[in-house]
Amino acid sequence: MNDGLPLLLNSEPEIPVVVEAIMRPGVYSRLGRAVILGPWKLIVDQRNGGRMLFNLQTDPSEHTNLYRALPAVAQQMETAYQNWLDRADIGWEEGCTHGVDSDGKVKTVF
Repeated sequence: MNDGLPLLLNSEPEIPVVVEAIMRPGVYSRLGRAVILGPWKLIVDQRNGGRMLFNLQTDPSEHTNLYRALPAVAQQMETAYQNWLDRADIGWEEGCTHGVDSDGKVKTVF
């Protein structure tokens, strides 16, 4: 049985890793998700739909949003995210879950 994934991976994931977290805890907190695939990280703001794309190899501190500069990569990451949404049968209201989605292909860490 898999007890989940470490958040700090020693190598780039070969399949998408989806992370769900509270952004800016407090009065103005909101739900955010991130999809990590290879060197790329797509951050999705669940409240306003905002997107940020970072290359974790060249910008590990996530200073330069490449979402508009690299539309092909952004689309690849959006597709990975949408595929996870389509397959994952895990709602935030159900609590925190570690493991993989129902088909065992997309790793999830909540």
